[in-house]
Amino acid sequence: PTGILLDERSTSKGLDDMIFFTQDQVDKMQRLAITDANDRLLEIFNALQAAAG
Repeated sequence: PTGILLDERSTSKGLDDMIFFTQDQVDKMQRLAITDANDRLLEIFNALQAAAG
């Protein structure tokens, strides 16, 4: 968070083609990634329990 607007930051550095995410988008991606990781861990845990009998 530098206080520079997204469009100012992109044009000032000639990065018109780069994508900058808003904090809301980043937060949502992190939540989705955490949920996905938790689902995978649960799958692995269940598989191990099933294998252990």
